[in-house]
Amino acid sequence: MGERSMRQECIQAITAASKRTLTSAEIQGIEDRIVKNMRHLARNDPTSWRSLSESERMQRAGHMAAEALEREATLKKRRVALTIAARQRLDNFIAGYKGKGGKLEALNRKIAFHADGKAPFLSVESRTKATRDYALSQLDELFSAIDPRFFQLFEDKQWIRDLVYEMRGQDTGNVRAKKGAEAWKNVSELLRRRFNDAGGDIGHLEDWGMPQYHSMEKVGKATQSDWVGFVIGKLDRNKYVKENGELMSDKDVADFLGHAYKTIATGGMNKLGDSGRRLSGARANRGNAERQIHFKDAEGYIAYQQRFGEKSMWDILVNHLDGISKDIALVETYGPNPDHVFRSLLDELAAKTADETPSRTGKIKKLKNKTEDLYNFIAGKTQPVANPHIARWADHVRNWLVASRLGSALISSLSDNGTMYLTAKVNNLPMAQLLRNQLAAMNPANKDEIRFARGASLAMETLLGSVNRWATDNMGPSPSRWVANAVMRASGLSAWSDAHKRPTVLP
Repeated sequence: MGERSMRQECIQAITAASKRTLTSAEIQGIEDRIVKNMRHLARNDPTSWRSLSESERMQRAGHMAAEALEREATLKKRRVALTIAARQRLDNFIAGYKGKGGKLEALNRKIAFHADGKAPFLSVESRTKATRDYALSQLDELFSAIDPRFFQLFEDKQWIRDLVYEMRGQDTGNVRAKKGAEAWKNVSELLRRRFNDAGGDIGHLEDWGMPQYHSMEKVGKATQSDWVGFVIGKLDRNKYVKENGELMSDKDVADFLGHAYKTIATGGMNKLGDSGRRLSGARANRGNAERQIHFKDAEGYIAYQQRFGEKSMWDILVNHLDGISKDIALVETYGPNPDHVFRSLLDELAAKTADETPSRTGKIKKLKNKTEDLYNFIAGKTQPVANPHIARWADHVRNWLVASRLGSALISSLSDNGTMYLTAKVNNLPMAQLLRNQLAAMNPANKDEIRFARGASLAMETLLGSVNRWATDNMGPSPSRWVANAVMRASGLSAWSDAHKRPTVLP
């Protein structure tokens, strides 16, 4: 079938299914839409798909495309309304700011948290942290499944493997691991729905177990043929089909993976714009692309992470929660296309402020650049790591400084009692109850109190530090991080700090 006749048949199929004339914008890319739908239908039911004639396949793919066009049109209108509402909220927040620096400073404070309390609104950073901490507070079953030992410095490797298997839908007979995997699934779905409520477009994947991580350095050290050869045997080949329902050949899948290799090995530099920052469309469209690497089982996933990953399992999970929490915060603050709204608002406020006070043009330009850099950092629009060796060295230095200089930090934190007593007084908490709460919080055997505190999103920083480890034969982090964490726990600082965060709010 020629290219022209193929395109015309696609248009006719969608027009017949939608029962209306397509717009010029809808006609653009129509062949890609039909081909994508054909692959989706073939992958879901290959036997039935192979029995259909070419005309029947075109009709089904066209009907699916017509439904998608209707959904996209509705979503587009909804996003316009959400953008207008977000801009109105931002204008009100900025107009209500009375601090030094004017409206441009208000926009800056809308991005990052400032401890002086002068901003009458929630920043993107604070909203991100609140969303992430709430998600973590719902994962108690996941924490319990790890069963940490010896002051949470070591973890049972079998429990962790069971958890990964359960997350991938493979039964291990481990009830706690199964509950942990179910908790993760529920939280992921909760965040997906919240993101979509703000104008996002993330579809639901039934077979999705847990996020993946690829080390740019490790993948880059391997040749493309070595990486593709290692990965291709661990894939679920049923996910890689042609439009006619036939499975892709090894050559087709290898070519497909070759493009993924280039993106991973370059850290996304093959997708950078002229400014050196990653190209992206509307933030609300993040996550709606089909996953390209589908591992067939947990064993293949673990084997890949051991060889081409450098983060612990907890790093991967928490980074996923951080990422989607950040996306949620951005679309809830700036609307479905936060980049466009932010930059239009930044340019408008900078021009207006400079016009009102020409003598401060230099300072205004400096604040504008600072605000834009801050937004790019929060939004993840940064360049890839230039030198992984220097980055790892800096990480080791930081951990060494923590281990060597903060061992006696507990002594300097004894003055925290004064702040805790003042907070208890503000909350009308009797001193006797405060003391009981403090003693209960310092009791490591009191699982109920720890579970309640996690449910209230208290002391999450210590929790993240305590669970971000895997044994070195898995996806282990650097030994220096383990040493730094061991010093903090051995000194009692972690337990002391947590015990002063919980008593003033727990009953």
